[in-house]
Amino acid sequence: MLLVDWLKTVVSALNDAEPGREFHRYPLRDVVAYYNAAMTLVAKYRGEDFIEYTKVKLRPGKYQDTRQCCANVLEILDQIDEHGNIIKSLSSTTKTKKNKWRKPSCIGSASTAGGFQLFGSTIDTQMNGQFSVDPPVPCDTDVWVMVKCVRKPTPITEQTALTASVTDGDIHLVAAWHYILARLLTGDRHAGSADATATIHYKMFFELLGVVMKQEDALEAVKK
Repeated sequence: MLLVDWLKTVVSALNDAEPGREFHRYPLRDVVAYYNAAMTLVAKYRGEDFIEYTKVKLRPGKYQDTRQCCANVLEILDQIDEHGNIIKSLSSTTKTKKNKWRKPSCIGSASTAGGFQLFGSTIDTQMNGQFSVDPPVPCDTDVWVMVKCVRKPTPITEQTALTASVTDGDIHLVAAWHYILARLLTGDRHAGSADATATIHYKMFFELLGVVMKQEDALEAVKK
């Protein structure tokens, strides 16, 4: 099922899916934006459903940042080559003390004699998607690791919504359906009892995810 067709089922609940005139009252750009917001929250509260192994190229220095692809790093498993072949298994430790961020320091390439190898890594639980490695990565050396991470949902645009596929009935989509509808209803002067109905759909969204509705998320949604 195409994502755009699934999004039509949301606006259909608000009588805005007349063939040839879909998204007339509620523009597709807004519906797509609310879909992205919904999936971001889904990943936040159901991160276990977004865990995957990801190959990451490290940058020079000790401190690493994978937030461009991972919302959170759970474990650094292995040092690998660019093709994914394992060079060395790594042990990662976690710490909760927050470190001050430092710029990567470039060390000489002498340590790469015989092939640069990592000894280990440390994950700071207060800095999602960031970790440190030992020893620091030299400037002139390509180093790859395999990490276990909570991936970020891929943002959808109006254009990609026309070609992207979704599985109707997926619990994430069922929850997102209620979230999008709530966002569309919030402050809608054309829909009777819109705010009250929106609140019901917000609660349904969180109930389907199996989490308690967070007050900060509710307030943020109203602001938007």
